Amino acid sequence: MAFNLESYIKVKKEYFLQGMFVEGEVYFLNKDSAVLLCRNCIITKDILERLSNYEEFSGYLYVEKEAADGIIQQYEYFANNETYILNDYVKYEEQVKEVFDEVYASGALSSNKTKRLAKQIQNMVNFVDASLLVQCTTYLRDTSEYLYQHSMSVAMINGLMAKWLKLSKTDSERLILAGLLHDIGKIKIPIPILDKPDVLTEEEFRIIKLHPLFSVDLLKDAGLGDEEICAAVRGHHEKMNGAGYPDGLVGSQLSLFTKITTISDIYDAMVAKRTYKEAVSPLEVLHLFGMQKYSELDIELVETFLDMMTEEFKGKRVILSDGSFAVIKFIDKAQFMFPLVEVNGKVIQLNKDLRCVAVCE
Repeated sequence: MAFNLESYIKVKKEYFLQGMFVEGEVYFLNKDSAVLLCRNCIITKDILERLSNYEEFSGYLYVEKEAADGIIQQYEYFANNETYILNDYVKYEEQVKEVFDEVYASGALSSNKTKRLAKQIQNMVNFVDASLLVQCTTYLRDTSEYLYQHSMSVAMINGLMAKWLKLSKTDSERLILAGLLHDIGKIKIPIPILDKPDVLTEEEFRIIKLHPLFSVDLLKDAGLGDEEICAAVRGHHEKMNGAGYPDGLVGSQLSLFTKITTISDIYDAMVAKRTYKEAVSPLEVLHLFGMQKYSELDIELVETFLDMMTEEFKGKRVILSDGSFAVIKFIDKAQFMFPLVEVNGKVIQLNKDLRCVAVCE
């Protein structure tokens, strides 16, 4: 074996749930050989499904002794407190996939299914803690199903913004619908271009920039030609300074729905792992927003987004990069990545060596 078995604890695979953080190395045995599964990371669907490629996998994983207690503690917390929410989230995500798959198969979008799904997402946004929704949109992902999961996430973040801005129920549903369908036109973009790990050629980028127009066409053909929804879908890559596409609009020409959907789209694209980039933690992405990394966005809406996310994270239980639990006590918007947290009755400030890697409450 390539590792010292005496330094590891054998743990059933069932104890490893999506969203948990594992410190150190995790191995499994295949034909009596030790295979490295992951190291110092969040457990994702991709990681767990990798095990199915090994016919002789025993059902047990081997974690370093120091990390074993953290695994069991996280499992008990996740299993007892989050299952019902995660199940609903996965159910709605599957419905998003069905809607998109129908478009793949028939070229047509189902208006009734999409509207019904938008209402279900709105109910979830209104009654589920925002930090838990952020947890779902961040860690319950599969890189092979990015389009569906990204669309679901942007719809939810749009819904949160609608709630924070106290928009009407009708406007909230419309904004969620815009988030849900903003990228559906990518169905018409060749997969090799969408998932290309290298820099796009000029011609490939020209093709990518057509997807908002394709999205609007699908909406209008389905009878979903609401002016504000279509403006948000068409304009979710526009920028306040006119540097966006497809129309090069400037701030005064951008609708509220458009500016919100742009923020949601950028946030979720940043946290997601893709074939060409690693995932980025939510707190790190918020830090980039706070440092005006995205100064081409509507500043007032970005401030609202940061203020409300700050409030939502306060008092929440989180997992640190050493596998321990902590409670966020204070977040300085200038240092989103390094909040003050309470660990075992002691308040400390996180740093690059001890980070918050997941929100679990």
